[in-house]
Amino acid sequence: MTEDEARAAADSLLETMGKKGHRMAFVEGKGSTRYPGEWNVIYDLFSPQGTLIDGPIVVIVDESSAEARLMEGP
Repeated sequence: MTEDEARAAADSLLETMGKKGHRMAFVEGKGSTRYPGEWNVIYDLFSPQGTLIDGPIVVIVDESSAEARLMEGP
């Protein structure tokens, strides 16, 4: 899987979420060193006015299935 493929899977997941005018900005995508076979695709969340309000938001993409899910916090 390439970074572009992982990002496309992550973008597809984010498109299903109701963002209420907020914007997710792609930061980077990289293969997980801790969990081989997964990609971490990182975004920052901006308000409708353009203010950074949260980040990083991590979408985990399974390399074999291209299934994406949000990383849960501790």
